[in-house]
Order: sequence, then C-alpha cells, then structure tokens
Amino acid sequence: VVDIAIAMTHVAIGNKDCLRTMSCHILAGYQTVHPLSDNELDILYYLIAGRLCQFCVMNGYYHSLHPSNDYLLEGVGPAWVTLQEIWCQPKEEVDRMFREACNS
Repeated sequence: VVDIAIAMTHVAIGNKDCLRTMSCHILAGYQTVHPLSDNELDILYYLIAGRLCQFCVMNGYYHSLHPSNDYLLEGVGPAWVTLQEIWCQPKEEVDRMFREACNS
C-alpha cells in the first residue's frame, strides 16, 4: 500500500484538484492488478499526507546540507500546497472518492 501511496502523492504534487484526477486513475488501475483491502484503503489518506510531509522535510534538510543546490527546494512549495489541499478535505470524503475509484 505504501508504493501506491507514493505514486499517488508524486502525481498529485502541484496539480489542482489533485486527488480527483490522476491519483484516482492510478489507484483504479492498481486496484485491477493488486486489490487493496479495506484497512489499506483506510490508511491511504494518511500515507499520502505523510509522504508529502516527508518530501518537504527531507528536501529542506538536504538543502541545509547543500545550500547552493536550490534544485532540492523546487518541489517543496507545490508539495505544501498539495498537502494543504488534501488535509483540508474531510477524510471521509477522500475515502469515498478512493473507494469509488476502486469500484470503477
């Protein structure tokens, strides 16, 4: 489940209405090959949010080690915006959207 969460996260970064678009398409395709259990679907929201946090924190840390490498910060701004968009949505709404994608 972590692999699909990571894929969904990186597709979502910087994309408006990120979870309803490509991330759900990826989940729907993944579901046809490797169906997720109810428990896995329940934690997907948190795994995506956690991956976004990890991405921002680790890139900031690496930049502190290599301050001249501004490339490390390029995706951080869009990732924070994506995290805010996801976290502002009620988990129940996101769960319903994921389950609909899995049943399409």
